[in-house]
Amino acid sequence: MGCSPIATPWIRHCILIWGTTQEEHDQRLTEVCKRLKNSGMILNAKKCIFSQTFIKFLCHIIDGQGIHPDPDKIAAIENYQLPMNKKELKQLLGMANYLARLVSNYSDILFPLTSMLRKETIVTTDASSYGLGATICQNQADGRRSVIAYASWTLTPTESRYAQIEKEALAIVWGCEKFKDYLTGMHFKIETDHKPLIPIFSKKNLDDLSPRLQRIKLRMLKFSYTIVHIPGKKLFAADALLRNPQKVPYRREELEAEIDAFIQMITSSLPASSRRLDELRAARLKDETCQQLTDYVLKGWPSENEVDTLCAPYWQNRYEISVQDGLLMRGCRIIIPKSHQAEVLNQIHEGHLGITKCRARARCSVYWPGISKVIEEK
Repeated sequence: MGCSPIATPWIRHCILIWGTTQEEHDQRLTEVCKRLKNSGMILNAKKCIFSQTFIKFLCHIIDGQGIHPDPDKIAAIENYQLPMNKKELKQLLGMANYLARLVSNYSDILFPLTSMLRKETIVTTDASSYGLGATICQNQADGRRSVIAYASWTLTPTESRYAQIEKEALAIVWGCEKFKDYLTGMHFKIETDHKPLIPIFSKKNLDDLSPRLQRIKLRMLKFSYTIVHIPGKKLFAADALLRNPQKVPYRREELEAEIDAFIQMITSSLPASSRRLDELRAARLKDETCQQLTDYVLKGWPSENEVDTLCAPYWQNRYEISVQDGLLMRGCRIIIPKSHQAEVLNQIHEGHLGITKCRARARCSVYWPGISKVIEEK
């Protein structure tokens, strides 16, 4: 119109004229009427409203404080039926977007709802005695699962000597780091057929884990995930990939060196001299129970009713047991061969600390089944 904006044309025949004072309002109203007259336009007096302190317009209330939603109109929104699927959720969000400019921190408030529209991302991993396999995929609206990428990895000689639970854990951290470009900054689901990993990656304390599992779990701290157990017969892709692994390393040297360095740090910090540790290593090789435990750790534990009688007391904590730097360990505690238990017990009681403090001292460094009871009786 060739002048400063004193009126806003809305839908078709609607014109809003405003002013910060009555005088300014009247001046602008006069100017608009002149221009309408010069253009040959005629107003219907019955449809004109003048000098209002507020008006209801397009489901909004406009007043001196700004623009607000009309309470009469948002009652339907407040009573909106809970959406039960993605289509209904999209309808709700589409309606909410119309009022977005009236809501402070709109995107933050709606984040829990908008995140529900994202396709769930799943990482599936598996491990064998010589390789690892992993896939990353998304669930589609029709229930199908679309694969984004596949990966496989041949274990090094060192990694092939890991306990099976450690290989399965390695498959998880390797798979997640392999697909980190897809996973960083988002929550995703991990599927594994190794059920003992569920508590390890969800609720177990680091002190209850072997040094190798500790390091693997620490590497997973950069990811946001939920881990679930899936029967092995349903892990088709990951299982097939690990049976035909590729000899293409992915940060292999870094990952293996980091885990080995962490284990060395743990063993070097144990409250025992190098000579004493060497004695325990030699005793492990001669102790029948330790030999059988080592075999179970490296080759896999049998079912509970098939476990050797000597190793039965270790069954409950079997997934915390590992072989680290020649030592048999439960978490970060050395499993003491029977030939050295009496000597270690005497060392624990040195200083007459009392039962509670003796137990705490033992809990930090050594283990064999029934050690707490033996400390109490001695």
